[in-house]
Amino acid sequence: MTNQPKLDKETSKKIEQFHQNVTTEAEDVIFRVFPSKIFELQELIASTSSPSSPFNLSRAKESTDPTVYPPPTVKSEEPDTKKRKLDSVTANGTRYVELEHARYPNLLVTNKQLTEAQDIVKRECEKLAELCDKVRLWINISMPRVSISRYIANIANERHFASGDNFGVQVQEDVMSELQRSQDSCYNMRDSARQGHLNRAKICSKIIKYPHIEDYAIALKEHDQKHIYFARQSVIEICNIYAVAMDVLHKNMIKLRKPKGDNVAGLY
Repeated sequence: MTNQPKLDKETSKKIEQFHQNVTTEAEDVIFRVFPSKIFELQELIASTSSPSSPFNLSRAKESTDPTVYPPPTVKSEEPDTKKRKLDSVTANGTRYVELEHARYPNLLVTNKQLTEAQDIVKRECEKLAELCDKVRLWINISMPRVSISRYIANIANERHFASGDNFGVQVQEDVMSELQRSQDSCYNMRDSARQGHLNRAKICSKIIKYPHIEDYAIALKEHDQKHIYFARQSVIEICNIYAVAMDVLHKNMIKLRKPKGDNVAGLY
């Protein structure tokens, strides 16, 4: 009978150290980072009442520039055979330089306040998703070996494995599902900026094509106000996700640490 392959002592030691590092990092996220992020986001939400905040709606209308800027002119003294720079155009304090191979007929600038607010939301979404990944990894490697009784219960489409020694595993799986829902929400909020810019571009193209129709300019301002408001709501939602995730993790920490321990503690 051939010997079963197994890890050598040095590799096993490194894997064990890796598991310890994952556990330490995950518990640091749960007990230190999550609470600090909640307080940090609460301060950010409170600061949105300030006119200087990118989430403040009081200057949202002024931040939208529906002006269609004319194209730059070509310097006639330069030879046509070269890829030359064209005259620059300045809009909203930003200097745009156009190349001959990337000529645009007209220019509508983006909303800097909206972009700044969306950048904050994207950064917070990415941070939350990263932290959830660390906790999920810890829970995954903390799961005990699947027992045969649980395997049979799965085949029978029953939930008997939720009692006895397998109850802790069920707790781990439910917490994993909650963290996955948190990440899905982050991904959706992270993608809202892309969709918002696409919708804004459609309105801008209408303004360029029909500059005499004032309603398109009004629609652009309304669009920007709506998405600045949505950005603020996203910050509130991220703060709530932190609060719910932290609450679920803290309430079930005994089973997350020792899923095969005593079965006195219940699920949230």
